[in-house]
Amino acid sequence: MPPDCVRGSIVARFWVAADGNVSRVEIDPAPKDAGCRRELITLLKGYKFSPARTRVGVPVASVYQVQLSH
Repeated sequence: MPPDCVRGSIVARFWVAADGNVSRVEIDPAPKDAGCRRELITLLKGYKFSPARTRVGVPVASVYQVQLSH
């Protein structure tokens, strides 16, 4: 869930490492308020994912896109 300072819908792109940790986040549209933007990016970087896997089950880095609404 996005923080209260975010209103409407945003698209978040997560660069997820093979261990499931988020290495990079992009948000579109980014909140105009710098404090809100920092809070949102910090929150999203704390997410943990199940990484993508190859056909033989080896975890690999990937990019996930998610639409969030608040």
